[in-house]
Amino acid sequence: MSSSIHPLLSADRPYFKLICGANFTDYAQLAYLSEVYALAGARLIDVAATPEAIRSAREGIRAARERAARLPGPWRLDDERYPVVMTSVTASDDPHCRIAVKTPERCTWACPFCLEACPHEAIDLDLAILDDRCVGCNLCVPACPHDALAMEYRPFAPSLDALWQEGARALELHTGGGDRSELLAWKEPCQEWVKRGGLFALSVNSEQLELPEALTLAHEVIGWFPGTRIILQADGRPISGAKGKASTESALRFAQALIDAKIPAAVQAAGGANDWTGPLAREARIPLAGVGMGSFARSIMKAKIQPPPSDEAVIEDVERARRLVSTVDPAPQT
Repeated sequence: MSSSIHPLLSADRPYFKLICGANFTDYAQLAYLSEVYALAGARLIDVAATPEAIRSAREGIRAARERAARLPGPWRLDDERYPVVMTSVTASDDPHCRIAVKTPERCTWACPFCLEACPHEAIDLDLAILDDRCVGCNLCVPACPHDALAMEYRPFAPSLDALWQEGARALELHTGGGDRSELLAWKEPCQEWVKRGGLFALSVNSEQLELPEALTLAHEVIGWFPGTRIILQADGRPISGAKGKASTESALRFAQALIDAKIPAAVQAAGGANDWTGPLAREARIPLAGVGMGSFARSIMKAKIQPPPSDEAVIEDVERARRLVSTVDPAPQT
């Protein structure tokens, strides 16, 4: 077993991770998000566990480098090592691999409540669910007055070797409800990933796990990798990023509790993270290794990718993304 600290974790400043979504398979949009946030200085890009998702992220990163070489702009893309492409796998009914499903006979196909509730453009004007855009936020389910919507667990069953071959170099395992047999099924594949030189992260969420159980799971999985520092993602409220301080408070409390327990890992906040997460963490002196943002980071993008956006529209999105990244990682890349 290797004994190492990944360069991402040996840096003297926290990293920004873009979370595209473990079930997000709108690959054209994924490539665009990867391009914009690569240009903005994200050092991790987390995508679904499919070869197409890895390929799309890398296409976006290549497009970012080409654009930076062609045009002056507000770019933060100076280090060839970043961004690292991460892929997420799940166990035990983790919310990141849930998707909205509709019972057609219960739907009136007329009321607008689900459409209005969805912040991810995953429901079209005909009130059909767009599976490739649904990230499992669950906001549409309580909005439906006819009980026509529910969440369904749909995990991918990836070949980690295929994802590595496509260029993923970081792997995140979401614990969900903490089922030991499901977690143990991932032990050897995850160990093999680290042997290859890949970065590993474990995500525990405070909605499915109480702190003592989260700590027990974390210590157990950290023990799979003696001598190797891993990331521990403190997922406060999964898939819930919105505006305001309240959105991120759960993630910061959970991260602080894990750090206070002296967990031997690099603790990263996520789940409700937004532009307040970094400033509040610094104010409270919470030594985060990084911050992962999904819903909020995606929501600030304005350009439509069909037809392809103009250079000016891309620059405007990059400026928005750069301001967000700088709330976590204010130092310019060198």
